[in-house]
Amino acid sequence: MMRSIFSAIIFLVLTRVVYAIDPRWGQGCTYIDRTEQIYCFGGEPFSENSQQILVYALNITGNSVLDLSEPQWTDIPGDPNGIRPSAASRFTFTGFPGTDTFYIQGGIVCTSCNYNSGFKYSVSSNQWNQTNKNKPVVDASSALVNDILYSFGGQTSPLTGYDQSNTTYRNTVYYINAKTGADGPSVKPQNETQLPPFTWASSMVYSYVYRSLFIFGGKQLSATEVTASMSDITVVSPQTGVYSKWKNIRSTSGSLPPARWGHSTIIDSSNRTVVMFGGCNDSGKAMNDLWLFNLDDAVWSPQETTGTPPTPRCRHSVVVLGKYMLVLFGGNDGTFNSDINVALDMTTWKWTNAPTNILPSDSSPPIDFPNSSSPQGSEGINEGGDSSSNISGGAIAGIVIGSIVGEDSSSLCLRNETDI
Repeated sequence: MMRSIFSAIIFLVLTRVVYAIDPRWGQGCTYIDRTEQIYCFGGEPFSENSQQILVYALNITGNSVLDLSEPQWTDIPGDPNGIRPSAASRFTFTGFPGTDTFYIQGGIVCTSCNYNSGFKYSVSSNQWNQTNKNKPVVDASSALVNDILYSFGGQTSPLTGYDQSNTTYRNTVYYINAKTGADGPSVKPQNETQLPPFTWASSMVYSYVYRSLFIFGGKQLSATEVTASMSDITVVSPQTGVYSKWKNIRSTSGSLPPARWGHSTIIDSSNRTVVMFGGCNDSGKAMNDLWLFNLDDAVWSPQETTGTPPTPRCRHSVVVLGKYMLVLFGGNDGTFNSDINVALDMTTWKWTNAPTNILPSDSSPPIDFPNSSSPQGSEGINEGGDSSSNISGGAIAGIVIGSIVGEDSSSLCLRNETDI
């Protein structure tokens, strides 16, 4: 009861109702349980109004139907006299489970805007705080592990608002304590000759079973710019700094998922099965297919669904609540989707714009997709790790843009940059 009153007070004080949020892509979204709302930040296209609303929220009700066909988002003006980041897209973003805070860094910014270093935002106080002055990166993939935000790849460019003339690309993992903004200690990669190509617009998840980060897809730069094949999965052990490739990847359908960038991946509570949705191909055309990747068997499987799927999109956001995966916003070849919010019931694989009883419950069983029980192992992987997920309040964790998860973070890997 007290929690509901607290949520209502914050809702009334900080927000005003709007009946639609314009379609967009490149935003970041997260769920905050203290207010029972999904919060999103930024996205393109940018408004010509320099005072545009940066944060917007969708109220979630546990025992009713959530109407995603006409969702009532609310905007949060923020403190006009306080510090705040610039309007941005394709930034690094995470929310902190059990708190009312989220963190953003980098991204493409609005014209003539200052670059975004690290900022965190508190919903209850409606205040932004700058946590660091790090060089901004755009299109990095990331995963939250306890309070450590691991990021991979990405690029810096004049579009980030940073004072530089050249684009700089990355192909290593680096990290930051997202709560404090402090950079953590890092170690040189142990197998530099096996570092992946410079990569951006990929996706990344963390598996507790394998104690490793798994990186899927994205655009890569070697001799030319290409889109990474779904047989080219990079694995990074944060504990040892070893980079490797997941081996013997195959598909139950006979063909691998099409190469893509700007897609989303999440991992189930067993930490053995990855769910991938959408993304864009080499020519910028978007997809709306759904695939499962079994880490133990290194097998891709297309997942059939019922209901009306979201229109094809990339650079969307995914938020997982209970048994539902919510797909939010996104674009397709320079156009933006009108069905900006759609939910997938991952117990029935049915798409819906009217999910019910959406809030996660501590009593709800976790969702584990079918998989085998024998890890295949890979260089740099600690086999036979703890299979407990440490994921509370929901069935699945992951990131989109993330995503989008908790483990020891005593060492990581230096970024590797080159000027192009």
